[in-house]
Amino acid sequence: IIKEGDTVLIKPNLAFQAPPESHAVVDPRTIEAVVSYVKKNSKAGKVVVGDNPSLGMHVGRAKPAFKDSKMEEAAKLGGADEVIYFDEHDVVAVEIEGAKLFKHATVFKPFMDADVVINLPKMKVHLAGTVTLGLKNWNGIIPNCHPNDQQQGAHRIELGQKMADMYRIRHADLTIVDSVIGMEGQGPHAGSPIEMNLMIAGTDTVAVDSVACSIMGFEPMEIPAIRCAGTEGQGEIDLAKIDV
Repeated sequence: IIKEGDTVLIKPNLAFQAPPESHAVVDPRTIEAVVSYVKKNSKAGKVVVGDNPSLGMHVGRAKPAFKDSKMEEAAKLGGADEVIYFDEHDVVAVEIEGAKLFKHATVFKPFMDADVVINLPKMKVHLAGTVTLGLKNWNGIIPNCHPNDQQQGAHRIELGQKMADMYRIRHADLTIVDSVIGMEGQGPHAGSPIEMNLMIAGTDTVAVDSVACSIMGFEPMEIPAIRCAGTEGQGEIDLAKIDV
């Protein structure tokens, strides 16, 4: 996946400004491990970690969120070359080919510029999307501040189709679901932690999400984002056709 000299972007789920013990964000131990593994086992030219929180309607939310979650510290411990606060970077306008609902997006430039993108969501339930896994994690690639608020405003349209459309912007090269400690109940930020001691990874995000949601007790077709992306041919949704 990673060629010599590539810039590798690791995009975690940093949806909120929250401490690790909230279990609402990716475990910093997972960040450190993934960064360290990529640094030691590839010839990447640069390994960066970047995201933009979904909640917090002003520029400058990413920096304190990275600090409070201890993701920044973990990224540096793993050897990351840089931590990128998406909301401090330029955006590019993107026309989403084949999209059914969310046809135009403003996307943070570091996401588009990276040679390889590793999608690093957390296993959680979600009040609006049923679950939040790899597909939903793409919500952090677009801004949530005026005049380009596309995150929360777009949550008020059909969320599953929005996420399937957004995934067309760029597919992840690898998706790793941090399932060490998941979240059930009132997710994605006020639920209860549940120990899973599990990691789920694959190069097909739809397949990864299908397996993850089945472990959580759902059928893939029950999850709007997975159903939309899978039936549109963006990945494999049929559990019988997925090698685990």
